[in-house]
Amino acid sequence: MNRLVQVTDLHVKAKASDNAKVVAVLKRAKDVAAGAPVVATGDLVDYGWNDDGWKRFDEILASLAIPNFVGVPGNHDATSIIIGQGFDQQSWDKFRARFPKWKEDVEAPAGFRLDTDTDVLLLNSLVKNDAYFACGEIGDRQLKTLRTYLSGMAPGRKALVFLHHHLHDPSPFEELVDAKRLERVLLDNLDHVGFVGFGHRHSFAEYKLTAKGRTVKELSLEKTPDSGTFAEIFKKDDGDWDWRRPKKG
Repeated sequence: MNRLVQVTDLHVKAKASDNAKVVAVLKRAKDVAAGAPVVATGDLVDYGWNDDGWKRFDEILASLAIPNFVGVPGNHDATSIIIGQGFDQQSWDKFRARFPKWKEDVEAPAGFRLDTDTDVLLLNSLVKNDAYFACGEIGDRQLKTLRTYLSGMAPGRKALVFLHHHLHDPSPFEELVDAKRLERVLLDNLDHVGFVGFGHRHSFAEYKLTAKGRTVKELSLEKTPDSGTFAEIFKKDDGDWDWRRPKKG
């Protein structure tokens, strides 16, 4: 498998009639993916503590029957009912019940093998921290695990890295508090990084990581239901990775 699809910030609502855009864009994503993984980079539901939102989410996935749908946690998925309190364990458990690749330990990344020389690494940016509101954190142990994994990859193997929080948003209530440390790990092991994708900010932008003569693209996607589009991540003939927007249906 030499490609996948990235969607982000679905924000599925508790009321079924409010999710028409989500259903429409996920149907297109399924068609474009054609069996390849669909990676949703966080904020799958509007409020992770709300069981009705998760029920609507389950209904949507069941009705569309998307194979290989992969969830990455966002701040809305594991948020407390009390605004500003950040990470909530019960909400995290609801997320994990739907995506068993994730362990109970919030500092444990997840992932899977995409093809013979490509892995997909999923980072949890909801590590318990003292940041307020919508901030995120990768955390010491997860950063160490990532560095060890990347540095230990065989020559020629690459990892596609996905997380929810934006690597380049310094907003005091939205930022990834250890973004610079994550970037350092990626730059130090750029020979084994093929692509980095995230959401959170609800805005589109492309960035580039450059080290030792090698450049890797980073992609921030806007809120998928509102934009009506998403990204197809694909392997080029030279073995590197790129992205493109499928045409709107």
